[in-house]
Amino acid sequence: MKTSLRILLICSSFIALNSSCSPVIQRGFTKHSCRELTIIPVFPDEFEKALYKVEIALNKKNLTGLAMIKKMKETNSFRMVFMSETGLKYFDFEFINNDSFQQHYVMEALNRKGLIRTLTTDLGLLISSKGKGKVLKCYHSENPSEGLIIKEKHRGRNHYYFKDRNGGPNKIYRKACFSPATTVEIKYDSKRIPSNIIFTHGIINFKLELKLLTE
Repeated sequence: MKTSLRILLICSSFIALNSSCSPVIQRGFTKHSCRELTIIPVFPDEFEKALYKVEIALNKKNLTGLAMIKKMKETNSFRMVFMSETGLKYFDFEFINNDSFQQHYVMEALNRKGLIRTLTTDLGLLISSKGKGKVLKCYHSENPSEGLIIKEKHRGRNHYYFKDRNGGPNKIYRKACFSPATTVEIKYDSKRIPSNIIFTHGIINFKLELKLLTE
């Protein structure tokens, strides 16, 4: 338990120290005009809840746990609870589609601003508001099989990579000044539920992975 907490605290320190403001290059993609541009969300409309195994790797240290992600129909929000494999709760966050956020619980030992800010910013990338009311730009690949990128300017710049325009994003890249770059890689199962989600952070040797658990 103490080792797990120490890993997360060290991680938050690395994130705070390795900030940069470098630009993103859409290599191999050119800007196009796209009508009625929307961002298809990571979680489909029919999603209800899912349980994930969580793996955190920092340098040569590893931490495992569980994450329950549930769609709250009453408030049109997503509740994300992270816990140890024995059920000890670490975090309890709620993300609402209008970009608001509520912190229900954080273990006192982990209540560090840098860590909470990075986790909530990362996880918030999974809860898209479909780009309504935001500045969106469209980029097509020179290779049609590689799909397109939708660039969203919102608290920085978010790039959503789509191989299949009828499906969710396969990759998300976020960059903002004074914040570490974040890359999210996403795979889906046959029901279009995210089955594997991997977060990595620029030059920081830190990785967060969520693997869908099925019965």
